[in-house]
Amino acid sequence: MRKGLVPTVFHATAQFVLDRCSSEDQSLGTVRAFQRILTAGDLPMLKTFIIQALAAGIAVYVASKVIPGVRIRKNQAAFGIAVAFAALNLVAGWLLKAILALVLLPAAILTFGLAYAVIGLTVNAILLYVADHFIDDLEIKGLWPLVQAAGLISIAAWILPRIF
Repeated sequence: MRKGLVPTVFHATAQFVLDRCSSEDQSLGTVRAFQRILTAGDLPMLKTFIIQALAAGIAVYVASKVIPGVRIRKNQAAFGIAVAFAALNLVAGWLLKAILALVLLPAAILTFGLAYAVIGLTVNAILLYVADHFIDDLEIKGLWPLVQAAGLISIAAWILPRIF
């Protein structure tokens, strides 16, 4: 499962995109097909997935260059890490957010909702920890580098949807 997760997710995403495109779009190529789907507005979930993957890829790549303790063995692996992280976020992120929101409810009441500000960071840290164990090319040593990288992912995931 370690080696096959990223290619399987990427292949399934590409196949989904090609299935949704007309033959005219397919003849123009995959990039044009992605552009057509993202501008059509009928697949906001796919757009969110791509933006999350892009945010995670950029953030993990920057974290590997800036934060000691975060290492990517191959620069090309950043794309695979991004897709795997976005897939984990898509599959398990919503469940983790719901559980944390329920657990943090008393703290949120006492702090007038301020406790909910840490939910995104906590979910990203948990998912990055899981991705670290599934992907051999990603190596995170320690809690502090994990939290810093999750913070970068949270910032990138907040900024990128506002740009696109």
